[in-house]
Amino acid sequence: MAGRHLRLEEYASSGIAVESEDVGDVLSRVKVRPMHADKRSARLSLNDDEKGDGVAHRAGASHHQNDRYMEAFDAAFEELSAAEAARSGRERHELGEAADGSSAAVMTLKRASSATTDPTQELGGAWLQGPSAPEGELHAVSAQPLMCMSLSADESEAVVGSSDHALYVVPLGGSVSSRASRSSGSRLRTLYTKRYGHTEWVTCVAHLPDRRVISGGMDSKLCLWDATGVKCEDLLGHSGSVSCVLAVGDEAALSAGYDKMLRLWNVSRRASSRQREVSVIKAGTAPILDVSLLLGGQQAAVCGDRDGGVQMIDLQANKVLRKHANAHRGHTTSVLGSRGDGTDEGSVFFSGGQDGAVKVWDSRQKTAAFSLDLHVDPRSGKSGAVGFLREPVGDANTLITGGADGVINVLDKRQSYGVVHSFTEHLDFIYSLHVRSQLCFSGAGNGMLHVHDWKQGKLLYGLGANQAAVRAVAASVNQLVAAGDDGGVVVYDMK
Repeated sequence: MAGRHLRLEEYASSGIAVESEDVGDVLSRVKVRPMHADKRSARLSLNDDEKGDGVAHRAGASHHQNDRYMEAFDAAFEELSAAEAARSGRERHELGEAADGSSAAVMTLKRASSATTDPTQELGGAWLQGPSAPEGELHAVSAQPLMCMSLSADESEAVVGSSDHALYVVPLGGSVSSRASRSSGSRLRTLYTKRYGHTEWVTCVAHLPDRRVISGGMDSKLCLWDATGVKCEDLLGHSGSVSCVLAVGDEAALSAGYDKMLRLWNVSRRASSRQREVSVIKAGTAPILDVSLLLGGQQAAVCGDRDGGVQMIDLQANKVLRKHANAHRGHTTSVLGSRGDGTDEGSVFFSGGQDGAVKVWDSRQKTAAFSLDLHVDPRSGKSGAVGFLREPVGDANTLITGGADGVINVLDKRQSYGVVHSFTEHLDFIYSLHVRSQLCFSGAGNGMLHVHDWKQGKLLYGLGANQAAVRAVAASVNQLVAAGDDGGVVVYDMK
C-alpha cells in the first residue's frame, strides 16, 4: 500500500475522460485519466454534457468483463472443490433432515435488523453536499482486494473480508453505541491467526445482533468470530465456496454455496459445536450465487443459481417449495425477498439475471408476474448482469436495481414497476450498491463512488473511493464507508 500516493479525489471535480481498452484483456476496465483544469474541489458534479462521455462503451465492455470474471471464479472454485473433496471425509447429514434431532421449526427465524437508528429518517447536511474532507480517512488494511463488508447493528464498526484470507475490523467513531466501540479498544483488529480463520478468500460476512461476526470463504467453511479478540469457531458442512451468509434473527444464520446447498445454523452462544448445523437443503442443480429471506406467513428464503434458476425454500419444513428453472438466460445473479409485499398467503420476491432482466415473482404463481429488460442496451442488445436489487426501508412502493451496464434504475411498483428515474453517470460497471433513507450509494470498477438522491432523481456528488473497483459500501448515521480492490477502507465523516 506504500505506493498509493494519487487519489481520485484530486481530479474528481473537473470531470473524467474515458478511453476504451481492449476488452480481450482480463483486467480491462474503463481507463480514467485526470483532467487538471481545477483541483480545488474533490467532489464530482456531472452536468448533462459530461454524462454522455463514454456511455457507449458500457454495455459491450461489461458483458465481456462479467463473463471473464465468472470464468476466472469458476476455475478457482473447481480447484478448491477438488482439494476439499480429497481431504474431506467427514460424515454429513442427510439432505432435508435436521441435525442432531433438532428441527429448524424450533428456531424463530426473522430478518435481522441492519441498524439501531431510524433508517427512514431523511439525511441532510454533509450527506447532501459531500464530506468536508473528501479524501476521507484511509485505512490501508491489506495489499490484496477487499471482497465484502458488514456494518454492525449498533454502527460501531465495519468488518471487511479480504482475498488475503483475513477480515479487518474498522471501528467507527461517532457511532450509535460509542460504549461498544470503546469496549473493543477502538482500534483496528485483524481476524486471522495461525489457529483461527480462513485459508482462502473471504467471500461474505455478516454481523449478528450481539456484534459477533460470521464469515464465509472459498475454503468451504464459515467462521463464527467472537465480538472481541481474535478467536472463531469453524462451522463445517459446505463442500464448495460459500457465496452468501445471512444473519437470521438473534440465534440463527443461513448460508449458501457452490455445493448447491442451503445450510441453517444455530449460532446461539448456548449451542455446542454438535448443535450448530440445524438443517441442510439441496436447492437445485447448480451453484447458488445469491440468497434472500422471504417475509410472509411462512419462514422461507429465495435463492438464485448459475443455471438461471430461482428456488423458493421452506426453512421450517426443510424442502424446496417451488423451482423456476431457466428463469434467466445465463446466471441468476441476484435475488431479493420483498419487505413490503408479504402476506399470510404468499410472498413477493425479485430476481435479476445475467440476461439483464429483472423478474417479479408471487410465491402463489408458477410464472413471473413481471419480466423487465431493465439492463439491456436497446441499440446493441448486449445485457449487463443485474447485480443488485434493493428496497428502501420504509418505502414499500420502490425497487432499485443496479447492473453491470453501469445503470441504476428506480422503479415504482404502483406503476407496474415502471422506471421513475434512471441514473447513467457511471462509466464502468457497478460493483456495490447501498441504500439508506433517500440516498443511493454505488461504487464502480473505476473507483468512483456516486451518491444519488433516488427520490428526486439526481446525482448529488461523487467521490474517488478506490484506485480500482469499489466492492463494498455502507452508511452509518454519521459516516460513509467504502472498500475495494486496492485493499483500502475509506471512512468519510458526514457530521
